[in-house]
Amino acid sequence: MRTRLSHILQEHKNKFGTTYTPSGWLFKKAGPPEAPKPLSFYVLTDGNWQPQNEVGPIIKDLVDSMVAHHLSKEHVGIQFIRFGEDQQGIARLNHLDHGLGLKDRGMDIVDTTPWYGNIWKQLLGALNSWYDDDPD
Repeated sequence: MRTRLSHILQEHKNKFGTTYTPSGWLFKKAGPPEAPKPLSFYVLTDGNWQPQNEVGPIIKDLVDSMVAHHLSKEHVGIQFIRFGEDQQGIARLNHLDHGLGLKDRGMDIVDTTPWYGNIWKQLLGALNSWYDDDPD
């Protein structure tokens, strides 16, 4: 889990502070430079990863970069959709959702929801506080 999530988030983080010029039609002038597009990341998991696969530090590092580049919390959302009822997996995902101190920084970009939960929370919980605070 750590390796793949780290690779994807680092790739996106490398775009912070840069702009790109969207391509236009042939013989048409391209538009003004734009910031990197937001990223919504959905992880289907049971939360049972090998001990060396802790992803909390990766997420905290991403938030530090977002803060340094003055990006809003809506710029990246990480939604863990949980399958299974293993208590250790549930605890690990709840820690990522509530135990990283991201909400205190105004950067709560992580949410976790069981697969049978509210579909709107699954889609928007990492981006929208109203859905994120929904207990289901």
